[in-house]
Amino acid sequence: MTKLLNFILNEDEYIRNRTFQTIEKECSYYLKKYPDLTLYRGTRKLSSFAAKIKPRKNREPLHSDPLASEALDYATKEIFGWKSRSEGTFVTPLMADAMIYGKAYVFLPIGNSWKYIWSPKVSDSVEITNSIENILHYSEKRTYSHESLYMAFLQFLGDKPLHDKELIADLKHWKLMIDSDESETKLNAMREHLTERVLKERAYTVVKNEYTDKGLSNVHTQEIIFNCQKDGFYLVDMTIYNQWRLEKKKNS
Repeated sequence: MTKLLNFILNEDEYIRNRTFQTIEKECSYYLKKYPDLTLYRGTRKLSSFAAKIKPRKNREPLHSDPLASEALDYATKEIFGWKSRSEGTFVTPLMADAMIYGKAYVFLPIGNSWKYIWSPKVSDSVEITNSIENILHYSEKRTYSHESLYMAFLQFLGDKPLHDKELIADLKHWKLMIDSDESETKLNAMREHLTERVLKERAYTVVKNEYTDKGLSNVHTQEIIFNCQKDGFYLVDMTIYNQWRLEKKKNS
């Protein structure tokens, strides 16, 4: 029994060592560039100590309104060239935040094709989607008049220059339709069309002013959104990863 137990332990150690050799090789760009930055992702789906994951394309939001997520996708595609909600992987430097979604695993992006965005001002992008959803829910409640929603749209957009150059003109055209007692069918169709554009404009303004694709080493508590669509990433058991790091330091 002792011989069998030793064989199993040695076999497990051999597998771990081989796995970490592979991880160290495939994630060398990230590990060398950010040796002191540990990022986490929570999940309830893994049973092994390490998993190589290829993100699925066009992922759908679990906790956000689809229109709010589409607005963020639009904004990040326009500004950074990729869709943060449907192509992104969300990670955090805070273990406790990752554990909200399950067991916290260390996140390691593979290769050097990955991209990222983060905000020094926004700790979690759900803050943006919640803000956008406020106006969305306001728009969907038919108890609010078209006139009050028109004013809410203008307030929501603020006084910053707009990316959608024609939006204000189209909102004013909608106001003229309202004042001329246009049919409710046409007013509601315009309402829905303008709601989507207002959401996208709001998302664009926030992302443009508050997000960046630089300075990853300056992240302390903020959520980071990675694009690992090409090569994928590893999730590694935190305890085993830390043991490997300690052993590596001792042997170096």
